[in-house]
Amino acid sequence: MDKKTIYKISKKYRAKRVLLFGSSLKPEIESRDIDIAVEGILPKDFFSYYGDIIADFPRSFYNNYRFFFNL
Repeated sequence: MDKKTIYKISKKYRAKRVLLFGSSLKPEIESRDIDIAVEGILPKDFFSYYGDIIADFPRSFYNNYRFFFNL
């Protein structure tokens, strides 16, 4: 997932502000996740927004997620 994709999805849901933080901002570190804080999305749109963000992650993310939660 890249910043352009996050921007596009956030714009779709009319987010007022999106903050990226954590290891994903450090190019020297291979990050395994993306930490974001979002302001301004309507509560009724939260899960749709989250679903759109999650759907764009690479397949390797889902493999790690399943392993972590023993699904």
